[in-house]
Amino acid sequence: MELRKLCAAAMVSAACIISSALAQQASTPPPPEAYAWLPTMSSIRISPDGTKLTAFVNLDEHYRLGVFELEDGQLTPLHMLSEAGEYTMEDPIWASDDRLVFSVYFAGKRFRTETTETRLMSMKPDGSDLVALFSRARTESGGQVQIQNRIVSTLPDDPEHMLVQYGAPNSQVYKVDVTQATRHSTVMRERASINHWSADSKGEIRVGSGIVKDRDRKLTVRLDDGKWKDISHRVRDENVTFYIDGVSDKPDIFYVLSSEGGDTDALYEYNAQTDELSEVVFRHPTSDVYSVIQDRFTGKALGVIFAEDTSEIHWLEESFIKDELDKLQAALPDKDVSITSLNLSENHAVVFVDDVTDPGQYYLYDIENRKLTGLPVQYPDLENVTHGQIFSASYKARDGLDIPAYVTLPPGLSSLEEARGLPFVLMPHGGPTARDFVGFDYWAQFLASRGYGVLQMNFRGSAGYGVEFRKAGDREWGQAMQDDITDGAGWLVEQGYADTGRLAIVGGSYGGYAALMGAAKTPDLYQCAVSFAGVSDLPEILRDARNYVNGKYYTRHIGNLYGDRSTLWDNSPQSRVDDITVPILLIHGDDDRSVKVDQSRNMEKRLSRAGKAVRYVEFEGGDHYLSNYRDRLTFLQETEDFLGECLN
Repeated sequence: MELRKLCAAAMVSAACIISSALAQQASTPPPPEAYAWLPTMSSIRISPDGTKLTAFVNLDEHYRLGVFELEDGQLTPLHMLSEAGEYTMEDPIWASDDRLVFSVYFAGKRFRTETTETRLMSMKPDGSDLVALFSRARTESGGQVQIQNRIVSTLPDDPEHMLVQYGAPNSQVYKVDVTQATRHSTVMRERASINHWSADSKGEIRVGSGIVKDRDRKLTVRLDDGKWKDISHRVRDENVTFYIDGVSDKPDIFYVLSSEGGDTDALYEYNAQTDELSEVVFRHPTSDVYSVIQDRFTGKALGVIFAEDTSEIHWLEESFIKDELDKLQAALPDKDVSITSLNLSENHAVVFVDDVTDPGQYYLYDIENRKLTGLPVQYPDLENVTHGQIFSASYKARDGLDIPAYVTLPPGLSSLEEARGLPFVLMPHGGPTARDFVGFDYWAQFLASRGYGVLQMNFRGSAGYGVEFRKAGDREWGQAMQDDITDGAGWLVEQGYADTGRLAIVGGSYGGYAALMGAAKTPDLYQCAVSFAGVSDLPEILRDARNYVNGKYYTRHIGNLYGDRSTLWDNSPQSRVDDITVPILLIHGDDDRSVKVDQSRNMEKRLSRAGKAVRYVEFEGGDHYLSNYRDRLTFLQETEDFLGECLN
């Protein structure tokens, strides 16, 4: 989208924003390009005084960091900063009305280990005075620290400074002058095994956490009298969760998400002085509480976020934010509304509006004048397109565990009862400690537009459903977790939704691993499998993790490299190539820093040597997230062609 079109679109109402002739042709599904499009705008932030706005803008199929003047709902571009070479920009934050801070990510290598490096940049809104804030900082060995963009506090009362964490494996905190690279003072010196610091609403550092020798978590808090207290005993029992999510407006009281006294994470007030939890403030019977919403000035808890099929808010009391959301929701009763950015004076906001099958749209919200102005739609060539309906479902795993799931049907089918004998794609999520929600998913909707039903399941080990459900997935890669996916396919056939002879499995990351294991463990169930950035060698994943700080701790749920070595290899797709009898499509980026490209390269070699039907596509410079438009487009095109052949 050209810059002049973007700015023109921002000046008109939502009803007049760009439409596409292709998207209006009901007889033909939109082309892959329509779904591969990088959402038009992301990370939109309003300056403290509400006069400027920054966002990542998709221009010429690449994101640029744009800065705009904002007046009467109209945007006037001040500056467009392009990503250069291997660098990716993220996380823009207004330090003040005259200063913007953002992160830069790029691939690196340390001691022959591939890394993702981050730097913190600062500039004026017009793009001048661009500064790398730690460009002159050095470690004892003379190099720069790998991760430099962990902002601890924006210091709302001091717009010229931020608190930034720096150093590893033990981190310290600097008070950083956001205008230059040299005037940084230490406000928190490093402490053994602490690699994450948190502050309260006033910018006071109150919490430190980390991992001790890849074995145990460490947690320490600062009391109101200034003394630090070690409360690590609270995080030693893995059967009871305990996460500090915020600092209260009351003395020595912290907001804690814990499964104490139940299975799901609930909100408690925790008295660090007496080491006592309050009565439950809020607990949902089936969903973890994800976070607490706090007053930005006082720290008082206003509500909590949880999720059933979609993200929801339980309000604890009346507030300005609740009042504004209620008004917006009343004006848009059939939509989901969220406030994504609110300026310091609370008179301007950015609002995101969507529904379960709609890619959504951002709006500028003039709060004082109660005026919404639409920004360009997120997927221009999908505007006015009818997408597939999404249905919540649940099925029983073979051991009786209930597995939550979502079924997306091809456009035109309005109920599950209408789904009979469809070609179906099972699409397990990545993570695996993550989960799927009801909402627009460009992979699922693309497949649905091609006539496929799509089943997404939250197998055991998925996040958000409580401790017992999550821990049921520990060390179950390729075993009980895989059986949950297989049982989903059986449920589709049993219900009559799917044609037993036209089933495929597609996934990315852990989902890619599950796709390969599905083809290996149940070769008669699927007609083909697609793995993007999938794991194929579990022992290698664990060996690689040891090269990173706390990597051994964070991969413990997969298994023990030596104690479980036989089970790990048996549940690695590379060890099961002889069992695979269906065509395999492997896709991977050669710059993937989460699952290394050798996982797919070696899988392809083994399949080829065994005479199996395999196609391998590698993206030069591609990452783990299909961040590049061309990679997204190729992935969709390759998947469409491949499924078309194997599912007829």
